Amino acid sequence: MFTQFDVLETIDMVEREHLDIRTITMGLSLFSCVRSTAEETAKNVYDLVCRRAEKIVKTASELSGEYGIPIVNKRVSVTPVSLISAAFPEKAPLIGKALDEAAATLGIDFLGGYSALVHKSTAAYERTFIKTIPEVLASTQRLCSSVNVGSTRSGINMEAVKLMGETFKAAAKLTAEKDGIGAAKLVAFCNAVEDNPFMAGAFHGAGEADVVVNVGVSGPGVVKHALEQIPDADLTEAAEMIKRTAFKITRAGQLIAKEAAKRLNAEFGIVDLSLAPTPARGDSVAQILEELGLECVGGHGTTAALALLIGDGCAANISLHLGRGEQEEADRTFANAVMLLFGVGILLSVFGCIFARQLVVFFGASPSVVAAAVLYMSIILLGQPFGMCNMAFTAIIRADGNPQYMMRSMMIGAALNVVLDPIFIFVFRWGIQGAALATIIGQIVSGVIALAYLPRFSHFAIRKKYLRLKWRFIGDIVRLGFPSLCTQTATAATQIVMNNLMRKYGAATIYGSEIALSCYGLMMKIYQIAHAMFVGLASGTQPINGFNFGARQYERVKQTIQTAAKISIGISVLWFLVFRYGGGFLAALFVEEEPLYQEFAVHCFRLYMLGFFVYGLPNVTASFFQAIGSPVKSLAVSLSRQVIFLIPFALLLSAHFGMDGALGAAPVADVLAFLLAALLLKRELRGWKKKNMTA
Repeated sequence: MFTQFDVLETIDMVEREHLDIRTITMGLSLFSCVRSTAEETAKNVYDLVCRRAEKIVKTASELSGEYGIPIVNKRVSVTPVSLISAAFPEKAPLIGKALDEAAATLGIDFLGGYSALVHKSTAAYERTFIKTIPEVLASTQRLCSSVNVGSTRSGINMEAVKLMGETFKAAAKLTAEKDGIGAAKLVAFCNAVEDNPFMAGAFHGAGEADVVVNVGVSGPGVVKHALEQIPDADLTEAAEMIKRTAFKITRAGQLIAKEAAKRLNAEFGIVDLSLAPTPARGDSVAQILEELGLECVGGHGTTAALALLIGDGCAANISLHLGRGEQEEADRTFANAVMLLFGVGILLSVFGCIFARQLVVFFGASPSVVAAAVLYMSIILLGQPFGMCNMAFTAIIRADGNPQYMMRSMMIGAALNVVLDPIFIFVFRWGIQGAALATIIGQIVSGVIALAYLPRFSHFAIRKKYLRLKWRFIGDIVRLGFPSLCTQTATAATQIVMNNLMRKYGAATIYGSEIALSCYGLMMKIYQIAHAMFVGLASGTQPINGFNFGARQYERVKQTIQTAAKISIGISVLWFLVFRYGGGFLAALFVEEEPLYQEFAVHCFRLYMLGFFVYGLPNVTASFFQAIGSPVKSLAVSLSRQVIFLIPFALLLSAHFGMDGALGAAPVADVLAFLLAALLLKRELRGWKKKNMTA
């Protein structure tokens, strides 16, 4: 029984918080329609859909009027057509057109189910069926299609993935005059469920009843509004509020779903709650995350991540090719990397300049600083291609055996920036424009110095005939560079999470959020100095490992990684002692005569860096796996500390132990990342020994 409060609360959810029933989807089994010919089957399909779904639009309109909750879409999903057309797959389009005609007759928004399930293997009839999809989507209006190409249990059917790539392209081409709508009506699934009410390309599973009603409910605006009512809540209280609110939203959806099923003489299936955004302002899961404490949703350091993706991926592939004696492959890889680098850099600059205002607002700029931020960003972006060249060429020139050159390049650029900043800002009084100009001049000079090395490469060269981009080489670069991109992105994400935890939980201590944030920021600056030593060690061993692995000198690779591991542990222990006993001294270098600041700095260094004595091994291990062409293992090790362990433990422990819980997550993550890296490295070297690759 619903109380007056429940009714009023639901009305408020609808009117102010963007609650709606995104879709009512009727699932229909078509197995009873199968006949000996495609023509007979298509006729039966049309008749059954029109008969069983005759009242879905009318019923949805009635329920929306009676309960005051908008019902946006009325849909039908059917048994995958590939199953009922298995005897005549080349004539499956007849069934597809019959379904589209039925959808038009009923007045529904979409009809899904022109689908195939090939997540483990592709039968001959399914291959024929998939090839009919572009034609059918081009000749119909409301019909949607899908193909399930993978599952957790069986993996991904790569043959199906290739076939789907061709299918998407053909569907877009056949509907080019309609903005490629054919491709938009096609979905590639992994782990497709049998009762999905949201996806227009969803199908009605073989394990479902003959007629089922599923409802999809949208509620990000409701969740955000609920969280706004508890601004001082911790994450545990916020999670409880989200749980209660989701229950309320789902209850409203269940009410509609059960009543719809009753009126349509169908079984009630599921209520699916979605946090997908709508065009309405405030109706986005991003704003829910911001309400939970994130300063802004969006990853910083995107350009640096892309530069590392290209540079590290290129360097790793070049080292492998040179080791194997594949000179032409190394030259082609280098040429493709250079072209990709310039293309991405120019694209980012143009895109950023066009959408500068939108981007600064997205990253959280307040109205008072938007104009200045846009000005600064527009100038900075002009030097972006050079900045990316500088970052990417660091790895590539290192692979050529001349790391000192790029060190000098970066030092010159940084020195110019430092010298020009006060001149432009204070002497010429150019303000923020001057700061931006100083930055891009440093970037341009460093980038030009990096480009000047092009004719000096000794082990590979850029050749005009190889400058045309080839997908094979781009794929190889991306494959081995992907761990570097993820690591850079993870670093930004970790900083965002930890900064917000320091601000939130620091405010509840005697130190306050200001001291907590400033001490954590100071610690991160010192941390970066320590981290740079491990990056240097990993970067120095990467081309050695790559070249020797490519040359099948596995014993040398083993010796190199073992030596690097020992050095990394030694450096880790040294820095652990510095952080353990020198936190107060390091803090005093920046702030004097602030007892609370000093006290917290010592505490922060000791707790956060408690596991730093094992910090180094994951860094050199990730580089090792990247060098030998094992991107998955490299990615696992790269992301282990920050994404897999640090962020989850920081959120979990801070909810129970406040700020100390957030800081204490770091040593937990350090130890677990060390154990993972050690395990993977030990297994890899043991496998080499079993294969008689090493002694």
